[in-house]
Amino acid sequence: MAGSTKSKVGVGEPAANTRSTVRPGSQYETAPDAVAASRKLSSFDAQFLAAETGNILSNFCGIFVFDPPQDGDEISREGVIGLIESRIGSIPPLRWRLQTVPFNLDHPSFITAPVNVADHVIAHTLPEPGGPTELCDVGAAILAERMDRSRPLWEIHVIDGVADGGVGIAFKFHHAVADALGASTIAGLLLDPSPTGGRPLPPAVPDGVAEKRSRLFFRGLRATLSHPARAARAAATALPQIDQVPMMRTLPGVQRVAATVRRAAKFAGRPSPEAAPFSPAPRTRLNGPLSRGRSAGLGTVEVAMVRKLKSAYGVSFNDIVMAAVAGGMRTVFAEKDELPDQPLVAFVPANVRTVGEDGGFGNAISSYVVPIPSNLAEPGERVAAAAAAMLAAKKRHALTPPTLMIDANDLIPPLAFRALAGGLLQMMGTGRFEPPVNLLVSNVPGPQVPVYMLGGKLRSILPLSLIFPGALLNVTVISYIDRLDIGLTGDAEAVPDVAELAAAIVAEFDALTAAAPQP
Repeated sequence: MAGSTKSKVGVGEPAANTRSTVRPGSQYETAPDAVAASRKLSSFDAQFLAAETGNILSNFCGIFVFDPPQDGDEISREGVIGLIESRIGSIPPLRWRLQTVPFNLDHPSFITAPVNVADHVIAHTLPEPGGPTELCDVGAAILAERMDRSRPLWEIHVIDGVADGGVGIAFKFHHAVADALGASTIAGLLLDPSPTGGRPLPPAVPDGVAEKRSRLFFRGLRATLSHPARAARAAATALPQIDQVPMMRTLPGVQRVAATVRRAAKFAGRPSPEAAPFSPAPRTRLNGPLSRGRSAGLGTVEVAMVRKLKSAYGVSFNDIVMAAVAGGMRTVFAEKDELPDQPLVAFVPANVRTVGEDGGFGNAISSYVVPIPSNLAEPGERVAAAAAAMLAAKKRHALTPPTLMIDANDLIPPLAFRALAGGLLQMMGTGRFEPPVNLLVSNVPGPQVPVYMLGGKLRSILPLSLIFPGALLNVTVISYIDRLDIGLTGDAEAVPDVAELAAAIVAEFDALTAAAPQP
């Protein structure tokens, strides 16, 4: 199945992209520990706020489609508001209000405060026939809208008119609040293991107390004065690996700096990772500036099919997914005479969160930079090349400190953070530098058991995520029991053909099946 649109308004095996001790899918089944009433953002969290300049948005969302409840009731906006109000005391991120520091002397904090839930729950009705294309249309429009920073940074959209009586619930979050795993935890606290409820909840958390502006100013002053020492500590970890930060790897001098620091460490007798093979990204239409609109596409395959393929080829589940994405991209780009001779290069986020860390919120992400074999004509060759590339990336990633993304951002003084973070991302789409990557490919663990909302059983998930200047396509896969849902997010102007891309990726699983070695 595949569908798409563009809007100008604006896993159980997947999740191998991780070295976390969090069991994939468990965030939908168990209650996390209690979360503090306030939380200071790390430099990595704050990056997602600072990056929002021009058309860059740090929103992402998942549209969960539910069957109608068996008791004849319905999932409505009013029902969703009531559900959230009954549980919000145990879900502090839904009450986190941004508290900035005067003159941006330090990174902001989140403080738990009262919230009017109705302000965050929006109703939509799909036009007929309410299929994948119409759902993607609404998803693209939701994703393209900037969130109001004066309120907690989340929205829930109730979408009726879905085919076969279904209702879509779009969980939309800002990346400063949570990464994909954290967002799944929040969504999971609003879902139930049975039609009649029964979801365990963590202890309720009282509202926090906002700091006075004068105290925030002096906190920021201390942070500014202490930044050189903090940056020096971060440099010891970040500089030897700075060429592994995806959006920095092709900046002038970055490769040389990393190599020089590694050589100096070896000369001093300190352990230092070997240089990773540099995979240049070919320049394509995915590497231009970001427009105002987003496009969205959807595809679905059976998890059993992917498992059979991994066994037939002797590779991992993720290797098959990467090969299918490469094959789908190859098909569409070749049909339009846009296929580069070099393989496309993907930014692959990797979860590095441990159980209980930050209550499961904020961002605990590292990443791989992986060439995907879009340049190879034979399906079997693509599988072998994808497996080899992923293995090399994982070996290199094992040498990368889990705090690399935070350490790299800690090099930047908070006073200059907005200008540098936002400016750097904008420059990635100007063509002044070699493209660091072409697209993002992400694998998010979904529920591995049936889950329900207000009595309705979850049917499917459409994951939609971030794109950036110079990386105008995101492919996110999420598993739910026996299905693998594939969500594509693109730039509305540069990638209007997400329907074709989604269909080509789905078709590639069939091509891999036809070419699979026979026992």
